[in-house]
Amino acid sequence: MSNQVSGQINVTLGIGGRSHVVSVAPEEEAHIRTLAQMIDDRVSRLGLQGQTEARMLLFAALVLAD
Repeated sequence: MSNQVSGQINVTLGIGGRSHVVSVAPEEEAHIRTLAQMIDDRVSRLGLQGQTEARMLLFAALVLAD
């Protein structure tokens, strides 16, 4: 899906069993998808699928701080 106003595209990312739509520059799509896959893999390893967004944010902050 294209966002004609800004020249960016909407990309749907699956993380932790949830879909998230983000707007990115077309040349950044592959990199964003790779990052999302890395995050989803970590979420799966930690058994965090289906958690609330607040809980997922907490775990993301803890992982980044580590």
